[in-house]
Amino acid sequence: QRRELAGALADVAARAAAMEEAAEWDRLRRGDAEEALTEAAARQAAFLDEALAARHAASEALGEALCERRERGRDLEAYAVSLRSRREEDETRRRELDLLRLRAAAAGGDASVSL
Repeated sequence: QRRELAGALADVAARAAAMEEAAEWDRLRRGDAEEALTEAAARQAAFLDEALAARHAASEALGEALCERRERGRDLEAYAVSLRSRREEDETRRRELDLLRLRAAAAGGDASVSL
């Protein structure tokens, strides 16, 4: 009976040692997994920061582009107004010149007067 008890005790001790070894291995695996999870979370946070910075930069670039577009539109409108004004002035001068030619022709009797 002592031998049986001693054998059972040795068997229990061997099983306990095996379980302790498995538990230690599981603890190591869990530690590695937690470390990997922490590293992944840090990488994810860094990627998120980069994405937010890129989004901010894109938003600023879009704002600048829209501002430049508005300024360009105002400049083009001002140029168009200036062109219309010059065309009107040119047309007015042509009319005045034609009128002067007609008056000169009427006064001198010569329709081929050029100024």
